[in-house]
Amino acid sequence: MIYYNDNDFSLEMIRQRDRTMGDPMRRRDVQPLSAMMEYAVFELKLQDGLHRQRIFNLWDEISCVSKYTISHNFVDSILYIRLSSSVVRSQLYFQTEYILKTMLAALKKDAFYRRMCAIDEKNALKTIVLK
Repeated sequence: MIYYNDNDFSLEMIRQRDRTMGDPMRRRDVQPLSAMMEYAVFELKLQDGLHRQRIFNLWDEISCVSKYTISHNFVDSILYIRLSSSVVRSQLYFQTEYILKTMLAALKKDAFYRRMCAIDEKNALKTIVLK
């Protein structure tokens, strides 16, 4: 094993070493990528947008009517869906409970969703309203 002293390094390398003290990405302070991603999401306050997008994607995936969906909106635990077809809306009206249960089952498997609901209860999906 070779040991180096400060004379063996260039001045720039020494400055670089001193600059990285306390940096969370240093090798001495190894963090798993999942922890760093979670930290970045919560630090940049992206969790609400990611959560909303996850719910919208699940709606499109489970309901299978994405081509009739004009807009989505998620406010205070209520998912508002605007549809272009009244026939599709009336058919989905009878299936909203099943779609809600399926969406909740898929969301409960998601660790991010569980953490979001633990932090703030208004993030939990409770109702679907069709317009």
